[in-house]
Amino acid sequence: MTQTLSLAEAQRIAVAAQGLAHPPLAPAAAADVLATIHRIGCLQIDTIHVVARSPYFVLWSRLGAYDPRWLDQLLYPRRQVFEYWAHAASILPIEYWPLFRSAMLRYARAEQGWWTAWQREHPHVLDHVLNEIRARGALGAADFAAPPDHRSGGWWEWKPAKRALDILWSAGELMIERRVNFHRRYDLRERILPDWDDSQMPSEPERRRRLAGIALRALGIATERQLADYFRQPRDELGAILEEFVANGRADRVAVANWSVPAYVWREAWQA
Repeated sequence: MTQTLSLAEAQRIAVAAQGLAHPPLAPAAAADVLATIHRIGCLQIDTIHVVARSPYFVLWSRLGAYDPRWLDQLLYPRRQVFEYWAHAASILPIEYWPLFRSAMLRYARAEQGWWTAWQREHPHVLDHVLNEIRARGALGAADFAAPPDHRSGGWWEWKPAKRALDILWSAGELMIERRVNFHRRYDLRERILPDWDDSQMPSEPERRRRLAGIALRALGIATERQLADYFRQPRDELGAILEEFVANGRADRVAVANWSVPAYVWREAWQA
């Protein structure tokens, strides 16, 4: 028999799963930053800056006072996180790299998209950026001069080198080596992950299963649509994955008052 939850009960599960149900019980330590990123699955990056950048606020809301340098150090020099597209541009545990490698390869092989046309028109810019980083080490957009006739503006008017850096990062040729005053510095993937081989990628069904599990654990409770949106994954086969979670005891199917579709609760979220 499917259990029915009130909206308030569903909300309590979600808030607790995200680490927001209770104030911190002790002063934060450096290890708590990585533990929080694991708990929420991904830490979304937003460039809006009034008091502090969004990722630091998200951590503060769960940890209380902490040293923001702890987050920076996870990327460099500790290499325990990486940046890539998840729900949006996000900070992710380095263990999740294999789960996003196939997305990088799809981006690199895409035949449609603004970047594909741009690459065909500017292959020399991509080659120049890669060669400079290969020769000089990690570089940022500021290390490349804009053409004399370049008009600066929003993202649609990025200088050519900045576009190339973003494309090469999205395709997995480059990784973000560190941030300096929140500005990205890029290096070759093989220098940051020298032991990586694409044969280590999980199969597509396993990748989807693992991302679904990470997302449901982070949300605590979710519908199929909400779960797909967490990492912006396709919904096909997700229903079957969720039913597999129910069958093997990792999740429970529930009804939530006034929701028109079933929801799923990560089994451990009942005790959160």
